[in-house]
Amino acid sequence: MQDKLKVRDSLFSSWFYTSDLAEEHAIDLYEKLTGNVVHTAKKCRLEDVFFDQMRNDVSYEFDDKIVFFVEHQSTVNHNMPFRLLMYVGRVYEMLTNSDKTKKFRKKLFKIPTPEFYVLYNGDEPLDKTELKLSDAFKMSSDSLELKVKVIDINLSALKKNGLDHCKPLYEYSEVIEQIKIRGAVEAIKYCIDNDIIADYIKQFGSEAFNMLFQDYDFEQDKKIYGEECLEEGIEKGIEKERHSTLESVKQLFGLGGKIEDLKRIFHLNDEEVKFVTSM
Repeated sequence: MQDKLKVRDSLFSSWFYTSDLAEEHAIDLYEKLTGNVVHTAKKCRLEDVFFDQMRNDVSYEFDDKIVFFVEHQSTVNHNMPFRLLMYVGRVYEMLTNSDKTKKFRKKLFKIPTPEFYVLYNGDEPLDKTELKLSDAFKMSSDSLELKVKVIDINLSALKKNGLDHCKPLYEYSEVIEQIKIRGAVEAIKYCIDNDIIADYIKQFGSEAFNMLFQDYDFEQDKKIYGEECLEEGIEKGIEKERHSTLESVKQLFGLGGKIEDLKRIFHLNDEEVKFVTSM
């Protein structure tokens, strides 16, 4: 049993990668996603400072495949195929370090087949269920491709996705749902009272509280989302887009965003502040 969780772990990576039952959880998730049966499993996430932003995501070698799970909280990052392209290259390098001569031999050597999944639990409707690297190319080409499947794991979507029978995922999604609805402290109480990862929370005590909820306060996501909305408004330079941005700011305020921060990020005037705070 681990004595402590990694300080920089998120709830997602701890539940599916570093905690005691994480490997079992990840196998269950993959089998429910694909219908495949996993016979062997090996963790293969890079512990590399150059990929610090990917540390809280999950990668496993399942049989002859490398499976990547990436979590997105508010909006899906459409640059994820490019990020994963950089990352998977380093993972392959790590897996072949035991015999570096293989890549220089004439005879073809086989490598695990990659699969990529984004698990989305934001509130905005998904605009895509698949992201492709080729969408980023300045000129159309089929010389290189990387596809990422986007899966909505909000509680309301799990049944539609056929994932409601995956207990680890269901419990994880329930926790996130309760944080959105109740806030950190009340979500903790609700989860313990309703036996939702209750043993996990009790096992790690205050450390679990800090890791599970303080880290998952949506501040970074809200900032990024807000700045992108503002950028779009500036680029288009029309009132319609400004109004759309203000609607998004209003949603962020409803999620608990501080009006002082929103006012600073979006350069709101007094009239716009009044609009944002009117519920």
